[in-house]
Amino acid sequence: MDNLDVPDSWHELANVLVRDPGAVLFLGEPDAGKSTCAFFLAQELAARSLSVAFVDGDIGQAHLGPPATQGLALVNSQVLQLQHLYFVGAITPAGHLLQAAGGIKKLTDRARELKAEIILVNTTGFISGQAATALKLHKVELLSPRHIVALERGDELAGILTALASPPGITIHRLAVSRRVLPRTPEQRRAYRRQRYQDYFSNSGRLEIPQHGPIGIEYAGNAPLLAKNPPAMLGLLVGLNDPEDFALGVGIIRELCEDPATMAVESPLQDLSGVVRCRFGTVAVGPDWEDRPLVS
Repeated sequence: MDNLDVPDSWHELANVLVRDPGAVLFLGEPDAGKSTCAFFLAQELAARSLSVAFVDGDIGQAHLGPPATQGLALVNSQVLQLQHLYFVGAITPAGHLLQAAGGIKKLTDRARELKAEIILVNTTGFISGQAATALKLHKVELLSPRHIVALERGDELAGILTALASPPGITIHRLAVSRRVLPRTPEQRRAYRRQRYQDYFSNSGRLEIPQHGPIGIEYAGNAPLLAKNPPAMLGLLVGLNDPEDFALGVGIIRELCEDPATMAVESPLQDLSGVVRCRFGTVAVGPDWEDRPLVS
């Protein structure tokens, strides 16, 4: 944070959270500095000996896991220690509202179970249109945050904040974006995802998952397409989930074997112990680490 021009309002918010802790939900358009503000607060509050958790709900520009995942980390000595991943299987909430809302709820509940005093919940920049407004309102309803932090350059969050209508028990903080938080181009955002995939899968091996066996297969609305065109599975991201539906790891389907009917999956997981469900995503990753949505 040394090179960041931290607005005074961010320091003031840190002081407020010391006095009035709880869950903090961040709202803002892409590149408004939501994660930057959350990381600043995480370090600032951990330095004051508070128990802090960071929930990363930005599936397109994920910080804790690969793209298409949400994550939970505890802040220990100002270092993020990953606790859980949740596999959404997409890089945008559009068309995946249930998964996006359910995952962030599940991770926030676990942070509360872990006795975090302050839970900083980052969200995507999906703020325009009725679906985006509905998603944000449902997140507020599901998470019951104590604070909402709205990071704005203008009044781009006016529609969502008006729809919230000053919910009881929630304080809304409308903060300025740091002058050094700059918008990124679509290519820069794609390059970030490519690097995140590359880093996550850098030490991967091959796992073989029977298509009819003890590990359940869960489709994400793409079953008809895959049934008609099984090769479309190649490159597909999958979540390798435990009995609680947290992702023990993420994989990429690289090969379909007929005898026996198995999927060869590239993943950093060393084995399938603890995996009870393979959840199919709706985004595929190529050998060049470029991702593309699976469309009919």
